[in-house]
Amino acid sequence: MSATSVDPELLMFRDGLLTMVDRVVACLDGLDEAAANWRPDAPDKNSLVVIAAHVLGNVEEYVFEVILGQAVHRSRDAEFATTGPAEPLIAKWTELRPRM
Repeated sequence: MSATSVDPELLMFRDGLLTMVDRVVACLDGLDEAAANWRPDAPDKNSLVVIAAHVLGNVEEYVFEVILGQAVHRSRDAEFATTGPAEPLIAKWTELRPRM
């Protein structure tokens, strides 16, 4: 199917999804590791790294596995345990985004 024959509603969904993930990933831009992993001093709160990891995992699973039928290996528990620098998550989105 060519890009010109794609359902306009599907394109609108994709564009909204891209914008939302772009915004989440942009929150990581310029943060050092400590800032990206900071969590509010309250129970069950997540860092920006965790939120971004979860959003990327969710988007990848739903777009590629649920909609397109491609196998995606995802560990939701691992997403919520993510720590470290933001760069690997930014790189993952940079690789994933054009495929959408």
